[in-house]
Amino acid sequence: MSAGALPQHVSIRKAVTHEAVYEGVLGTAELPNYASLLDPENPSVWARIRCGRDEEGRSIAEVEISATIIMECQRTLKLFSM
Repeated sequence: MSAGALPQHVSIRKAVTHEAVYEGVLGTAELPNYASLLDPENPSVWARIRCGRDEEGRSIAEVEISATIIMECQRTLKLFSM
């Protein structure tokens, strides 16, 4: 199955059977608890979820995420993005 938008709900059994891949971007509306941590210039999180089976036939979901977050240096108390 090709990459598509990130769904709200997934049937894991079907996703594993079809080896589904979900890829998309989540904004602050979908992640309100993390909005203050995200970079204000790019307040989004990229996510990719690949469902399938491992070498022993167990169901797996590999999850990859990427985002720019704002951190505060404990020594200088200055903000920096990471």
